[in-house]
Amino acid sequence: MNGLVSLHNAAFDWIRRLDTILLPTLARFVFAAVLLVYFWNSGLTKLGGEGVAGLLSPTFNAFAQIFPKGAEAVSYDITQASLFQKFVILAGTWAEFILPVLIVAGLLTRLAALGMIGFVIVQSLTDIWGHGADAETIGSWFDIDSGALIVDQRAFWTFLLLYLVMRGAGPLSVDAAISSALAPDGTDRSDDSTPLPSAHDSSSGARQPTEPKLTAGVTEDARAGAPPLPPARRTSVTGSQN
Repeated sequence: MNGLVSLHNAAFDWIRRLDTILLPTLARFVFAAVLLVYFWNSGLTKLGGEGVAGLLSPTFNAFAQIFPKGAEAVSYDITQASLFQKFVILAGTWAEFILPVLIVAGLLTRLAALGMIGFVIVQSLTDIWGHGADAETIGSWFDIDSGALIVDQRAFWTFLLLYLVMRGAGPLSVDAAISSALAPDGTDRSDDSTPLPSAHDSSSGARQPTEPKLTAGVTEDARAGAPPLPPARRTSVTGSQN
């Protein structure tokens, strides 16, 4: 039984040592495989036919997607959008292009993942109250259907992003490369617990001499078995001698 426990612990200790490399990298890979193209395509639809100009000036498409009821109220005339609406439109459009790339590259990963969590929450609220998503699209938890677009799928998106917020991008990332460049030896000097050299350590590895300690007039060598030295004679001077 002890052998099985030791084998189990050894196997999972080996896996645990890999998790700092494997899990953050795998999380970013899954994000790239599942969501990168999705968000980029969503961003392209906001540009409409404007191309790159749509990144600098809000478009009709973006207005209709992000503020559907507000756009409908002004007959989808982008010129009647408020300054706040225009700012949100541009910020959302840029976010769909920039944040996914930062996550995949592992640059400013925690901030980018946190920004994407906020984006997904706003996206979901817009789909529910702005576009009037039906009950099947919204879905619910703890039911037999696990494929609802909003509460089921986006819960997994958020969990994946939250993992990156908590753990970062891992060692195979731009963040790690920048950290290594700032600290080439890869050590954190803020918590240097290296022990001080003892009397037996030196640059050449030789034993350093130490002075014997006296205990009740007897040296360490005497206590190790050597005969004690005779006590020193005290010389008193009583007068001059011829």
